[in-house]
Amino acid sequence: MFGQVWTWTKGTSALGGSSSNFTVTLTAPDGAPLSAGADSLSGSLPASNKAVWNPALPKGFLMKISPSTGAVSGKVPATLGGKAVLLPYQGVLFSDSLDIGSDRPVRGAGLVSGNGSSGTMEITVP
Repeated sequence: MFGQVWTWTKGTSALGGSSSNFTVTLTAPDGAPLSAGADSLSGSLPASNKAVWNPALPKGFLMKISPSTGAVSGKVPATLGGKAVLLPYQGVLFSDSLDIGSDRPVRGAGLVSGNGSSGTMEITVP
């Protein structure tokens, strides 16, 4: 499942169905919470596969989803070593939910990188 290449039909959300709600949780490489409320973001992924966020995103946050591979990438604002930085992250959406024993199924995972180390990215759905 990890790194799997998969596709979906135009007009279908990458997470399944015509629209899907999801939450992205990001952890900085030093383990500290990311700044500006960016450590946990909620949104929906409509058939266009362009995420719609609620509430509004913190300044500097970017997210791109590849419609051919399910790859996710972008940048997130953080405070690292006392300095404001934009940390890159990358990951992949799973074609099916992954049960890791948490209360919500994981639909994507990846890494946040910076300062020679990495944090985590987790995408869950209700």
